[in-house]
Amino acid sequence: LAVVVTGYSAAYLAGLVAATSDAGILLQAQVITQPPTIMFTAGMVYFFARVMARHQELIEENEQVAMQANANGHRFRSLVEALPGVILTSTPEGGIRYASPQLEPLFGFGLDDVNGDWASIVARVVHPDDQEQLAAVMMAGVANSTPFSHECRAVTPSGETIWIQLHSVLVDDGSPDAPVWQTLIFDVTERHSLTEQLTHQAFHDALTGLPNRLLFDDRVNHALERSRRDLLQTAVCFVDL
Repeated sequence: LAVVVTGYSAAYLAGLVAATSDAGILLQAQVITQPPTIMFTAGMVYFFARVMARHQELIEENEQVAMQANANGHRFRSLVEALPGVILTSTPEGGIRYASPQLEPLFGFGLDDVNGDWASIVARVVHPDDQEQLAAVMMAGVANSTPFSHECRAVTPSGETIWIQLHSVLVDDGSPDAPVWQTLIFDVTERHSLTEQLTHQAFHDALTGLPNRLLFDDRVNHALERSRRDLLQTAVCFVDL
């Protein structure tokens, strides 16, 4: 770009040439007698060149941010799908917005197979004898906006009874759909069975399978506490076999 200007010192023009060249424009200035408005034109050219250069930088930065967001999203999906449990995202009103793919392998149905709310999932999955207690725990957590955990029995499509553990926490990340409840559901049947076995071994004789002294002491203490609370009398009968 060749621009003719007038009335300016050589040092000033040299600085203008150097600054304008940084924006990708080659400016050659000659000191001759021309209208001073040409200098304004050169300044405008330099300004718009800088604007276009910054615009290109922003485009490249946005592309990098988008690529990073896509990579983070892929890693998050991989993490969710690798978890040995179900992830549910729900509204405070109980509407399910997201269910991880593990829902179907564990319970035999997907989110599209229910009405898309917690009530439908509880009615379909949770053991009938445990539904009322779970509902009370969930209602208390939602009312107070506090995290809650609960263990209960669930029934699989094959009719098998398993134990599940729920962990729920209210998340408010400032997004338009916040706050939401994030719930993790794990199959803890194996752990629960192991706990029952250990408890049975602790309170029963390994050889005969009969209750041992620890279980006797435990039952006596419970009876004494109940008698003190209810103003009853407790008696122990000893039979020598």
